Amino acid sequence: MEKKLRRNEDLLMMSGWGAILVAIWPIIDIIMNIFLIPEGLDAMMASFGLGPDLKTVFIVVIMALLIVQLIFFVLAGRAALGAGKRTKKTGPCLVFSIILLVLISISLLLNALEMGADIIKTTDAIYLILDVVSILIILQMLISVCKVRSLRKKLNMEY
Repeated sequence: MEKKLRRNEDLLMMSGWGAILVAIWPIIDIIMNIFLIPEGLDAMMASFGLGPDLKTVFIVVIMALLIVQLIFFVLAGRAALGAGKRTKKTGPCLVFSIILLVLISISLLLNALEMGADIIKTTDAIYLILDVVSILIILQMLISVCKVRSLRKKLNMEY
């Protein structure tokens, strides 16, 4: 039983690191599109139906959304790491993983509906794969935290 608990705590810590690492890719992608590809920012703004006069506002809003996303993933990852190391309770990890699972599922659904019957570009496929991988990581985190909670109750452990 102790071995099973340790294995699930390790899985919880790995999924915590996975959540943190998955949050970094969209930031890198957006920064590359904005600053390294000259027409990247214009194409992103055109996809939202915005003109060039709102360029600064668009960049600020996109960066703010990316920071909020990063904060959610990092909080979930840190909660998973703390729960896996037995330094924090499993409750926050459970809450953050459920919130992230709902948000990522909505994002996946919206991305799939947006693509529709259009020709799928490589970047669209990458975003779909990233959303699916994110869902799998968060599901693993959710399953691990539930198993850890259950095993700790059976062993009468505090955390």
